[in-house]
Amino acid sequence: SEEKLYDFKKEHGILSVALDDRNNMLRSEMQLYNDELARVKTEQQAAAARYSVLSAAATDVSKLPAKELLDSQVLQSLRSSYLDAIREREALMSSGKGANHPDVLAAASRAARTKKSLLQEVRNIKAATQSELRVLGRRAGGIKSLYEDAKKRALELNELEIEYRLNPGDGAFYG
Repeated sequence: SEEKLYDFKKEHGILSVALDDRNNMLRSEMQLYNDELARVKTEQQAAAARYSVLSAAATDVSKLPAKELLDSQVLQSLRSSYLDAIREREALMSSGKGANHPDVLAAASRAARTKKSLLQEVRNIKAATQSELRVLGRRAGGIKSLYEDAKKRALELNELEIEYRLNPGDGAFYG
């Protein structure tokens, strides 16, 4: 009767929600965790690809990815200054000034300084991307843990449902 149903629910920590409803709630919770985990893994893959490209650009300015240039005003400015200094040096050399001419040396020095700054900024972005990868890894691990906890609760609920359906008392929970 109602008293047996109440005792069963109390003994097994079941709220006043039908077993099917609890199963549906757990399935929904697991689906949310699964969807979020897929989203985080996608972000993780994008960050890993960005990190890989930045690693290649860490020593060669020409390998600087366009996306990073578009996303960073600092990189755009430094790259523009670097290219301007290179063009100025080449123009001076083409006009007949030698490699040791003060104007050529000044342009070469400016190119070297901006290249150094540019590569430092790439390293900064690379380090930030590496940090982002660590955070995404921790988030994925936390979501996996939540998913596994929900899965465990769903399995326990299924076991309780089987137990009760095998011993339905007055038939309050038969399927």
